[in-house]
Amino acid sequence: MRRDPRSAPHPLPEPSRADKHTRRLRPSCAATGLRALGAIAGGLTVYASAPPHHLWWLAPLGVALFALALHHRRARGGFGYGFLFGLAYLLPLLSWLYDTVGEEFGVWPWFGVVTIEAVFFGLAGAGMARVSRLPGAAIWMAAVLVATETLRSHAPYGGFPWGRLAFTQPEGAFGPLASFGGAALVTFGVMLSGCGLAALTRHLRDGIRERPWPAVSAATLTALPITAGLASMSTLDTAPSAGTATVAIVQGGAPNIGIGLMGKNELLRANHIQ
Repeated sequence: MRRDPRSAPHPLPEPSRADKHTRRLRPSCAATGLRALGAIAGGLTVYASAPPHHLWWLAPLGVALFALALHHRRARGGFGYGFLFGLAYLLPLLSWLYDTVGEEFGVWPWFGVVTIEAVFFGLAGAGMARVSRLPGAAIWMAAVLVATETLRSHAPYGGFPWGRLAFTQPEGAFGPLASFGGAALVTFGVMLSGCGLAALTRHLRDGIRERPWPAVSAATLTALPITAGLASMSTLDTAPSAGTATVAIVQGGAPNIGIGLMGKNELLRANHIQ
């Protein structure tokens, strides 16, 4: 009995080159989860570096964890990792907002401000992910975050610069860079050191016997901001000035009533006059 060839099962088509490339780029759930945990750990580590903890050297370590999560990701994934980093960093950093108005308004003012500001870190993450494939990626990634920090310092409603990476460095090796480029240069230094450390970690993991120069370059970028900061210590004059100064300070005091204080102008004026 002859078999109708039309009834034979058709072989599955071979996947195209584009399908293979997409499948190869699509991260596994485990890898995505690890990157998300790395971004969150990075944000918490940067928070731990901020005052009053006095652990300035933790900031580049937190940035390195963030940069590792963003390496060779798409912009959409980078936005998500950046948003998680921002939440982990800003939720504890801005907890004073809840302490101030939480009793009257609950968690929403605190969480609302943190969410809006975390969006800027999401934008930074998207941009950093895109430039992570460029030569000298650590430099470009640092520049992207400085740009988004500048943006959120001016918008919306006049900006909210609280939590700039430079503000984690009132002491330590990066602080003296402010005498040359202000807060922007300090942030750039922290970012460059952290992103360079992330690149160095990847090169050491992959092995450097055949191609040592990328690892040497990454190590140089890691150490350069710290070395420049230490070399600039002499620009910070902490010697006492000659002569004397008379200073008058008036602090009238205010009732601890949270945001309701905005309607107590007469009381505050009276306290100061008294």
